[in-house]
Amino acid sequence: MRPVIFNTVLTSIGTGTVGTAVPDADDPTALWITALELIPGEPVFFDLGVTGMWVRIGGPAGTDYRVLDQTPDRIQLLLEGAAVSVFAGDGYSGVYKFDKLIARDGVTVEFLDTAEIGILDVDGTSQVILP
Repeated sequence: MRPVIFNTVLTSIGTGTVGTAVPDADDPTALWITALELIPGEPVFFDLGVTGMWVRIGGPAGTDYRVLDQTPDRIQLLLEGAAVSVFAGDGYSGVYKFDKLIARDGVTVEFLDTAEIGILDVDGTSQVILP
């Protein structure tokens, strides 16, 4: 008997507006961003573990910046090379980038953010759910 395999929902950056943009003290080309608070005084939290994902600034044809780090409180993300290009008020969205994704043996992989996948290899018992 096969074990039950549940959906694997990947962590998400989501979409929103940059609230603050502050250059990193150690790398002035990198930029710490927060999301604009939807309710004053209540910060927007990014999912745990988004380091290595990408943040797209400026809509579908925008520029992508790799997430280098995340604060332990999940309120800030450090974007590689974004210091002179990203500003408070810019729109952002999370992006996953994979060279190859393999789904086998009945697994379901669900993306909540945009996914760019070079090679998608899914067997007949598995599925990949894209937004």
